[in-house]
Amino acid sequence: MSDLALESRRVRRRFPPRLDPLWSGLFGFLLSFAGSWIPSIWRDEAATAYVANHSSEELFAIVGRIDGVFGLYYWLMHGWLSLVGTNPLTLRFPSAVAVGVGVAAVVAIGTRLHSRWLGLAAGLAFAVLPRMTAMGIEARSYAMCAAMVAVLGWLMLLLTERGRILSAVPYVVVGVIAVYLHMYAVLAVGSLWLSGMLLSRTRRSRIVLSVATAGIFAVTVPLFLLARTQAAAQISWINTTPAQMFAQVFVEQFFPYKTVVRFTTPDQEWVRSLAVVLAGIAWILVAALLVTGWKRYRRALLFAVPGVVVPTVAVFVYSFLVSPAYTPKYLISTVPAFAILLACALGNLPRVWPKVTAVVLLAGIAAPIYVSQRQPNGKFVIDDFSFIAGTIDGHSTTGDGILFDDSPGDPIESGRNALSGYPASFRNVRDIAAVTGPERLTSPWSLQLPFDAVQDQVARTSRVWLVTTPQKKPDAGADAAKLTHLGFHQASQFAGPTHEVILWTR
Repeated sequence: MSDLALESRRVRRRFPPRLDPLWSGLFGFLLSFAGSWIPSIWRDEAATAYVANHSSEELFAIVGRIDGVFGLYYWLMHGWLSLVGTNPLTLRFPSAVAVGVGVAAVVAIGTRLHSRWLGLAAGLAFAVLPRMTAMGIEARSYAMCAAMVAVLGWLMLLLTERGRILSAVPYVVVGVIAVYLHMYAVLAVGSLWLSGMLLSRTRRSRIVLSVATAGIFAVTVPLFLLARTQAAAQISWINTTPAQMFAQVFVEQFFPYKTVVRFTTPDQEWVRSLAVVLAGIAWILVAALLVTGWKRYRRALLFAVPGVVVPTVAVFVYSFLVSPAYTPKYLISTVPAFAILLACALGNLPRVWPKVTAVVLLAGIAAPIYVSQRQPNGKFVIDDFSFIAGTIDGHSTTGDGILFDDSPGDPIESGRNALSGYPASFRNVRDIAAVTGPERLTSPWSLQLPFDAVQDQVARTSRVWLVTTPQKKPDAGADAAKLTHLGFHQASQFAGPTHEVILWTR
């Protein structure tokens, strides 16, 4: 036996293939978890914190009116936060764990479809894709959905190889969970059925897969009926044009440089450029693969191509013919398939040095994006809730009151959302204008009473913190005038990127 073969055997003994998903999943978790507590939470994460910290009965009352598509996620987070408390780290920890699970599943898929090295490369791609490093620090259901779709893909391969009826049970369970975590995952279920039809070895396995897929569709019908009643509030804000959709598929679906790209500060423009370059290189490699690599990677491509194309085209067609419904993160279920596609594209390069060059280049460009996502205002600079929380935590005293101006009149943009995401920072202050009646169950964001309704309570308080947004509110001095009328004067003022926190004392 040659020295090379002996060394290969030693490596396999030291790092057995069966443990590849475990070690790769741990790497994926750590990569997403690192720095996850740094960025300020933004409005969507505040909704998670607000809804999940209600009782189970109240939670279901809220999702019965709005955000029903996130009902399962809210319920899971309700249990988790009741154990560990609420702060940015605990809010985002489950998403980082989900990335690890997704990496492990993608490694298992790639190994089963082609080889050990393809599985490891696909898992690495899944972990480092900017879409996953962004969603791994997002307190929403997207990372969990991607993980469940990846697990579903692995179960599909098992089902198509064995064709056992019992194999359909976990397939249905995981598929239903994936769809209830995010309803667009139903498109991934459809694409996996198509891939399974192409990859199945027997007629029996095709029948079992079809029955299991029908079972997933049937069990998730109630979610779609509920979502239909809430669609006006859920997706009515989407107004993406066809040209914007094509650009977003090319870059933001897999290579976003931050969570929310609608508002970009000048210092983030160069990171946006890196994301475009990264996307361009990746898509060129994928295009070359589709032209020259079908014979070598046939099974992997039969799995990956439908997983990327079917959901994306379906949402495009719906958006064109019915109503705009596309936003890049909603197609998080396509990421496992794209990771396998990208791994095949790298493996399709002819020699070792082009492969190494491509990997180093892609990783080098992705690194600044990763760091940018983990900056204090890396998500949505308008929602500088960590600034509000830090100011109150550092300067308030027990018995202080706190008020939030009503600009712009919509709770989704209110500074009150800082209360939901950073409750410990407000332990010294009393939320004077909090809505405590049944009305608080009509929105996934915290509601407040108007100033005039709590004027008597304000008058009985010696120190009041006013959180205001002067650049959004033309009459920013209105609340100040009311406080002055009650005998208060401005004692301190702290300015953040968007909000101002002002201390008023008698």
